[in-house]
Amino acid sequence: RVTGWHTVSDMAFNGTKIGGTLRNASDEVALNVVLTARLIDENGRTIGTEQADLERRGLEPGGSTTFVAEFSGVYSYVGVDFEIQSFGAVRQRDGE
Repeated sequence: RVTGWHTVSDMAFNGTKIGGTLRNASDEVALNVVLTARLIDENGRTIGTEQADLERRGLEPGGSTTFVAEFSGVYSYVGVDFEIQSFGAVRQRDGE
């Protein structure tokens, strides 16, 4: 889950950057983690969708990583929605 996010100040970038922290709140190892961020306007419409750059794409239980998502050409928004996808570690069953 995203435990916090903020607008990243970058005067050289033409748009909006958001950064934050993603935490694995499960008791499973999360592999190939993908975080998608969506900027929302005042009417509740999505005005930008980007896959975030993650510092780490594999997270142990309770582990966390930082992220940054860049929305070129988008300067104003009222909210952010996040979608997280990952695959848990495959466990071998006894006797296999």
